Amino acid sequence: MLTDTAGYVGIWFVPAYWITWSLKRRLTQPRIWFVKVARERKTLSWLAIAGVATFIIAVVAYFLVVSGSALAPIRGYFMFLFGAIIVGMAGAMAYWWLAKRWYAYAVLILLGVAAYQWLDFSLPFSFIIPGSVIILSGLVTLVRFLRKTPNK
Repeated sequence: MLTDTAGYVGIWFVPAYWITWSLKRRLTQPRIWFVKVARERKTLSWLAIAGVATFIIAVVAYFLVVSGSALAPIRGYFMFLFGAIIVGMAGAMAYWWLAKRWYAYAVLILLGVAAYQWLDFSLPFSFIIPGSVIILSGLVTLVRFLRKTPNK
């Protein structure tokens, strides 16, 4: 059942949150004052507005598909369209934060969703594989940050 799977995800969220919070306090927060933020980054307000608008569009599209009110092409390609919304958000974050790796994240997500839609790739693996690559990239970025800014 779907609710059993969702329960397992919820069970793991609490310890993962506390582990992440404690690591953040020990690793990144003592070093944060040594980081120089790029001045040319865009303001967070436009990113927040775009994120909220995209979230509203995604929720409306989801409820249209679930209720059966959506057009047949939208129902047939819903996962690809939903993935395209996520890709759009990743692309916007790449643009506003000047983080080139987010463009690669967007391409990975798009490839995963396209593999699910047209190559009959399983849904969990179409998210697990891009997610694993994104996590590994984040770990590499964290290690480089820790090496560049030692705890003083």
